[in-house]
Amino acid sequence: MKENSFTKDHSLMLKGVMIMMLLFHHVFYGDAVAEQGIILSTGRTDMFTVLVPYARLCLSGFAFITAYGVTCQMMACSGSIREYLEICVNRLVKISASCLFVYVIAVTYKRLVVVQSVRDVYRDAAGVFHPLYMVFDALGFADLLGTPMMNVTWWYFSYAILLVGSLPAIFMLYRKVRFFLFPLVMFVIDDSLVGIAVLGVLFAYEDIFARMVMIVHKKVNFLWRGSIMAACLFGLVCSYSIVAKSRDSDMVMYWIGAVYAAIVMMYLSKVPVISTLLRCIGKYSATMFMTHTFIYMYFYKDFIYSFRRDYLIYGVLLGCSLATAIIIDTLRRLLRYDRLVSNVNKKIAWFLREIRVLTSDRMVNGKGVEKP
Repeated sequence: MKENSFTKDHSLMLKGVMIMMLLFHHVFYGDAVAEQGIILSTGRTDMFTVLVPYARLCLSGFAFITAYGVTCQMMACSGSIREYLEICVNRLVKISASCLFVYVIAVTYKRLVVVQSVRDVYRDAAGVFHPLYMVFDALGFADLLGTPMMNVTWWYFSYAILLVGSLPAIFMLYRKVRFFLFPLVMFVIDDSLVGIAVLGVLFAYEDIFARMVMIVHKKVNFLWRGSIMAACLFGLVCSYSIVAKSRDSDMVMYWIGAVYAAIVMMYLSKVPVISTLLRCIGKYSATMFMTHTFIYMYFYKDFIYSFRRDYLIYGVLLGCSLATAIIIDTLRRLLRYDRLVSNVNKKIAWFLREIRVLTSDRMVNGKGVEKP
């Protein structure tokens, strides 16, 4: 990777934008405006009914940055399948560990503070409670296995697990066919979230962001610099128009995450106040993702919607989600939870290396044995 590429700060800013879009999408989703009697500041329900499904495109940004980040890690190693596997297992352990930490807090809060039943969530159709369902939910596998979830938005963790687990194969396939992989996935597999993951691999492997920065900041033809800005603006306008006409964001999901990332890196990161705010929110975006639905849907729905006006509802939810995330992440640091997760990953990496050594030794010894 070159020096002028998509940095960690850019990643945090992108996550900040995406989590703000996600909160907007969720709190005003469906019939929430009519059911809760929300007063719209614009007074135009037609615009609002477009913006809410449009905000769902944040999933494209999350998937893109995950694929981009993991690909960068794989490119930095020597290129062995074992190293690719270690990188993905490391990321998967972190995903499940984050789910587990927040899950334990949520279950405790649900039972002791809000005084709601936890067992009822994990009963089957016959009313039988299954403790194993809790384990699946706590580790982020519930949606993948088709078992009940305490928080409906945690379905994304099952997708993230599948995405990260498939990235080594996507990366190795991309090295073989290069640019042809994206249209192949788009038209044959027809899965928008897989498509944006492939685009993330493409941007990392081809170092697209570094090329964009070079065009803008070096002495390059003004036409090229204008083309990048025009492409970003066209992407926003085009995506909004498609959602406005069809109310279907899936067809835009393939590519819009890359547009958001480019806008953040090229333009939003240059604005001091906005970039600092986005970095702060992005730093806690993962925990905000895991907790905001508990706040506005399960625990304090009446409180959140009691503010009536759309900007107040959104502002209160954003503030509560950020404050909750800061508290949880502070507790996580005090308990040195990340050190525990890091030690688990080290043990797993050691185990994978030992398996490889034992396998190699057996293959060598097997070839060296001669029959009498």
